[in-house]
Formats: sequence, structure tokens, C-alpha cells
Amino acid sequence: MQRLARRAWVPVVAAGVLMTACGGAESDDLVAHSAEDAQSQAIAPPSVDAALSTPVVSVSCARTTVEGVSCTTNVTGGVPPYSYYWGVRLFLHWNNRTYDSSFNPGGATRFSYCHEPGEGIPASEDIKPKVYVTDATGARSNTADNIHWFSCAL
Repeated sequence: MQRLARRAWVPVVAAGVLMTACGGAESDDLVAHSAEDAQSQAIAPPSVDAALSTPVVSVSCARTTVEGVSCTTNVTGGVPPYSYYWGVRLFLHWNNRTYDSSFNPGGATRFSYCHEPGEGIPASEDIKPKVYVTDATGARSNTADNIHWFSCAL
């Protein structure tokens, strides 16, 4: 009888080893749990790495000397490091026209020469600095310009 009991276990042990080698048997609970996981992953928001935001830039400028205007930027979102590109809106008094310069690389701060008009030296132009950034992934921000124009004399 003891010999028969041992022989009865051989197929059970062999089946257990085979099932373990193949990853084991799936129970109904395990299958249901896997389906719930797949559904929650499809609904869940993407991870931080997958959902990188576009950078947003703002600029603040002030006349710091008689000769010019200093500007600083603030960037949120995106992936540092950032590359800064500066330009200027230019209003010429003699023809009442506004022009936009091309953008040039720079840093997080910028100084623009703009001699302050004075007694006997009228304004010849007004400037409004502007900036955009690109982040490490190449994503481009909005273009931000200073709220106020600065009057300049030649």
C-alpha cells in the first residue's frame, strides 16, 4: 500500500514542477486582478517622464541705468537646461512703424542698450524686449515680451 501511495504522487509532483516551470497555474482571482491592473493602467495618467510639459517663460524688465534696460526671465515646466533666445519689438517715432528683430541666443538675463531721453534729447524709438526658450528635449516655449515699452534716444 505504501508503494502505491508513492506512485500516486509521482504524476502530481511532475505536474506541479511542469506548471511552476511555465509560470504556474492562473487562478480566476489572478486573472481578474490582471485585467483590473490593465484597465487601471489604461485610465491612469501617464507617468511624469512620459508627460513632460512644455516650458512657459515670462520676462520682467526695468531701466537700470541711463544707458539701458535689464531683463530677467522665469521659466516653468519643460526639462532643464534651457536655451534662451532674445529679440526686441522696436517702434520708430519718425515713421510710426513697429518692427520685430530676429532672435539671438543669450542667457537668463539680458541688457538692452536704450539711452534714456532727456531734456533736449527726444525719444527716437521705443523698445519692448522679448524672449523664448527651448528645453533639453527641444520643446519651445511661448514668446514673452515685457509689459511696458521703454523710450530710447539716439
